[in-house]
Amino acid sequence: MRRCWLIIITNGLRVWMPPEVYLVRRLAVREARRWVEALSRRHPPEDPLTMSPLRLRHRVLLHIVEVDFAEPWRSCPLWVGVRWSERSYPRLQAELMAADADEALAWIRSRSRSPLDTGADPDCRLECFFERRKVPTYVGAHRVKPFSGF
Repeated sequence: MRRCWLIIITNGLRVWMPPEVYLVRRLAVREARRWVEALSRRHPPEDPLTMSPLRLRHRVLLHIVEVDFAEPWRSCPLWVGVRWSERSYPRLQAELMAADADEALAWIRSRSRSPLDTGADPDCRLECFFERRKVPTYVGAHRVKPFSGF
């Protein structure tokens, strides 16, 4: 298993920017600080890796998520599966996976029975909004922008 750090920027229940993955924690922290400076009007906190989301704007949050990932992965594109509900927001669950678009779609379908909103580019973003026990829920798979050795 390999430890990785994901940077996921959300706007409400939606993933707003393509997720990024880093093999080195220091680089993930540096990039998180850069995002905070670019997207907020205030100075970044001392340590963005507090594992709690950072508020950048109204409803825009930056999440740094530590995940483990099985090697080898270099032969497949990387996707991150993300899910949460209005009740659990802003705490999200993320899963890094080496997969193609069909496997990412299967990951979403196994967690939802609702139709997908593939957005502008189904090769990079697959999303689904539905209600589970009358609670708005989001499940999405996003192609990851790999950094730091990927």
